[in-house]
Amino acid sequence: MHGFSLLLIIAGVFIELLLADYFPVPGRFIRIILLLTAVHLIIIMFFNVLFFNKACKKYFIFRPPKSLIRLLQSII
Repeated sequence: MHGFSLLLIIAGVFIELLLADYFPVPGRFIRIILLLTAVHLIIIMFFNVLFFNKACKKYFIFRPPKSLIRLLQSII
């Protein structure tokens, strides 16, 4: 699981760098980077909740708040 979360972060940063080439305007560039950073943190939180258990929770890079865990588990 630790490797999977790390892979998601690396993939998110790589996608941000690729998209940065297509949006050269500084203001738009900053907005795109912030948006994609937020999106890939949300994806990491989603997978953390999906695979959340006592055996692997200590390996997660980013742990969402308990209220968010309950909310996402009620949706899933």
